Amino acid sequence: MSDVVEAGAQVTLHLRIALESGAVAEESFGKEPLTFTIGDGTMIEGLEKLLIGLKVGEQANFLVAPRDAFGMHDPDKVHLMERTEFPLAMSEQLQPGQLVAFHTPAGDEMLGMIKELTIDRVEVDFNHPLAGRTIRFEVEILKVGS
Repeated sequence: MSDVVEAGAQVTLHLRIALESGAVAEESFGKEPLTFTIGDGTMIEGLEKLLIGLKVGEQANFLVAPRDAFGMHDPDKVHLMERTEFPLAMSEQLQPGQLVAFHTPAGDEMLGMIKELTIDRVEVDFNHPLAGRTIRFEVEILKVGS
């Protein structure tokens, strides 16, 4: 078993995802660590590439451009929907900034963020909430397996 992160290796780590401003979006420090296999699609590819070569016990801090983090904001993923497309009780409770689960025709679940509301329409953004943002990833490698 190697103590160096490489493609296909199972990695256990602590991770902090923060904006450039320092605002933390998600973290596992002080909680249960994350375990995944490099290349299995659990983590974004840009972060996985940065982990390659790190060793058990190593801590690292990366500033990652939007393209290599959660992608660029895509205006084609912002949709106007009629309020009537939402159940009445939900339609009356919608607020800007709210995340709503939608189901695709294939049955997959997608999250959309409510951006704007009018009497008749709802603007929903299906981009990742961190798309278009430079992200700071902080990691501590706890274990590497195969």
